[in-house]
Amino acid sequence: MKSIWKRSAFSNISARAHLSEHTNQDEAASSSPGSTSTPGHIDDQELDLYRTLYWKLQNLEYHQDILPTAYQTFNTLLEDVVSGESIGHSNSILSIARYDDAALQKFVGIQHDMVFDQYHQYLQRRKSGGKPEVFRTRGEAEQWLIRNAPVKYVDGAWLGNIHRVTTLFALRPVTKIAYQTLSEELGDGDLAKNHVYLYQEVLRRTGITLPAGDSPDFIQKGLGMDDTRVWKAAVGQLLISLFPHDFLPEILGFNLHFEALTLDTLKAAKELPSFGISAQYFLIHISVDNADSGHTAMALHAVQKYLDVVEEVEGPQAVQAVWKRVQAGYLLSKRLGERDDLVNSDGDSPLTQEEATIIQILRDKAAVSHRLHCTSRVKIGGKALADWLSPRYLDDIRQQRAILSGLGNASPWIVKGNAGKSRLINELLWKGKMFGAFTVTEIMAFRSWIESLETAEPFSKPLQEDMTLFETESHSFWQAKQAGMTWQYSTSPETPESLRAACNNRAQRALLEIPDFHAKRPLQIAERSFDVLRPLWFAHLCLLENTIRIPYQTANPLVSCILRILRAELGFSAEADGVYGADELKREGMHRGLLDIGRSMVQRRGLADPSCLKEAFGELDGSCPLAVKFSYSMLSWSLRPMENLGLLLGLSRAFLDLERQVSVGPFLDSTDREALHRIAERKDRGFQECLENMEEDSAIRRDYLLGYLFGQEQLQSLFEPCHGMTRLC
Repeated sequence: MKSIWKRSAFSNISARAHLSEHTNQDEAASSSPGSTSTPGHIDDQELDLYRTLYWKLQNLEYHQDILPTAYQTFNTLLEDVVSGESIGHSNSILSIARYDDAALQKFVGIQHDMVFDQYHQYLQRRKSGGKPEVFRTRGEAEQWLIRNAPVKYVDGAWLGNIHRVTTLFALRPVTKIAYQTLSEELGDGDLAKNHVYLYQEVLRRTGITLPAGDSPDFIQKGLGMDDTRVWKAAVGQLLISLFPHDFLPEILGFNLHFEALTLDTLKAAKELPSFGISAQYFLIHISVDNADSGHTAMALHAVQKYLDVVEEVEGPQAVQAVWKRVQAGYLLSKRLGERDDLVNSDGDSPLTQEEATIIQILRDKAAVSHRLHCTSRVKIGGKALADWLSPRYLDDIRQQRAILSGLGNASPWIVKGNAGKSRLINELLWKGKMFGAFTVTEIMAFRSWIESLETAEPFSKPLQEDMTLFETESHSFWQAKQAGMTWQYSTSPETPESLRAACNNRAQRALLEIPDFHAKRPLQIAERSFDVLRPLWFAHLCLLENTIRIPYQTANPLVSCILRILRAELGFSAEADGVYGADELKREGMHRGLLDIGRSMVQRRGLADPSCLKEAFGELDGSCPLAVKFSYSMLSWSLRPMENLGLLLGLSRAFLDLERQVSVGPFLDSTDREALHRIAERKDRGFQECLENMEEDSAIRRDYLLGYLFGQEQLQSLFEPCHGMTRLC
């Protein structure tokens, strides 16, 4: 049995080499006499890496060679996070050593109450004449909005590949909960509610213009987006979404933390309007992330339901192993979300004696030497050393806390709880670059402070031992069934031709004859054709699902229409003025999606209920090889939604004709027939709206028609006797 963690640790070797190719060189140089190397070079390399990943991961169909690096980088982030968390802190999710449903619910409630207690204290300070604590001027607010654009432009990305047709069917009730959250992040198909669009509107109304968030221009330097932590947080969201079959526990844990309301959001919503800046983006998060019926409640329910499924299939021991992975995902979101340029959650509470001593030492040194560091490229917590050592930072309690936090997390300069291993101390001693700059007493103060920092307990050790996929005899239930159905979908033995080539080869002539869209004659499907229908039914659900995986690319009218089509296919409630939130969970079983209907069709024929897409397809050398082969081709084509958007829309529209034929055929009972009829009606409206958002004679409109004609031709051919099968099914 393979351990996810052991495999991850092995792959980290390559990732760390990629991230730190020059790190070792710099460290070696810094220990040699006369060296002028600084860690700033390392920080720039890291920033460049994250910028490149940010662009390529949003354009993955053109950069699939980045996937190994993406996988390795994600594992590196995960390992760094879990190895640096204190296991004994009562305010940490690690305080729940063994999963307990009630304990988790209580923990989430406590975190929620803590935020509101801190916000109440903040409001009291403001009411007593306190100044804004996040922004001091409109200019600072604008800079903050620009600096954070990379992470705001991927809002929802961590769930971008959740609830795919390749998800194990037993897990779909879990992933459907997470998908509801994703759908609401994307506005439920209403562009005005799309979170990325809302942030764009905030920038636009503020007079800020940035390049397209998925373009190479966006990652260029000089735009005011130079905070490594922002890019790292954004890339972290994109990375975790890529591997939903490998890292579902981590995704659900990440979601549980990320969807919790934060003090920073509350403060930003309060302060931005005072500078004449819209707070709509932040206000909607306050509303939809609520712990009663919003995203926080849904995230908690998803974790609880997932662990219930694990216990049912694998037993209690597996639950505890998977719980560690949920915790790791939670900690990843927590660590990526830690920001030092906003006020610390402790507000204006006084520093400890040790902290005050360190600040006083820094203040004294800065008074005579901070200009010496103007050319230093060293960064702590995303800020240049010269910025931290300026009097305006060191005289502000909030910034004092920020520099203490940034310095305390600046490994290897500071190793919490171990002054002897901290590089800073070594640099202050004989042969160190800063020898003589600090007195013995001052060095002792630094030692004392470092030793007082929370020691990171070896949480990585139990992870290494226990974070397996499910190390049991039934491990194959989760792993083997996913084989060949991961992000890089397995295709038929021969690589399928591109969708455009297939369409051009078979439908170009028809396109010239029919200049605009008209639904063609209904398909004729005999009951004996079910073996042809079966793989096609399940496979066609993939055609549009990848169009919404990148949040920035959903912030337009056309993809908003596509999301409404997807919601219908997946069995979500029809769109309304508000959000359904946790109410959607109460409708479980009431709204059936196309995959649910497909499973019912299989069972009605006395066949075994498929547990995954691979079983639903059947074998390539079975009775219907052409239908199965075409189904695998559709999976492959769906992975290029940018290149194939119009073609995929048209092909999906052709399958709507198939759905309508099935709804009046002999395959369904009355309940599923009514459900399918409602889905088809919603999809028909969605496709009409898609057409309305395509300009006349545009390339995408021509592709739509071309894809539709191609789909119709293929379906007619496959359902003709002896075409989709080697014999009548």
